[in-house]
Amino acid sequence: MTTTAACRLTGRSRATHYRRLNPPAPKERARRPAPASALSSAERARVLALLALSAADRAG
Repeated sequence: MTTTAACRLTGRSRATHYRRLNPPAPKERARRPAPASALSSAERARVLALLALSAADRAG
């Protein structure tokens, strides 16, 4: 059976068939820089402590 006939029977386009046979190599993504509005580590620690305290208040 030819590729064309098989693709027609399965409803798959030939282009998709050939793309799946030889996919492009995965690209390594560059890390995104932190946004200017990101919290500093000290600010983040304070927020997490506040959230933990609020959770403890709600629990008991």
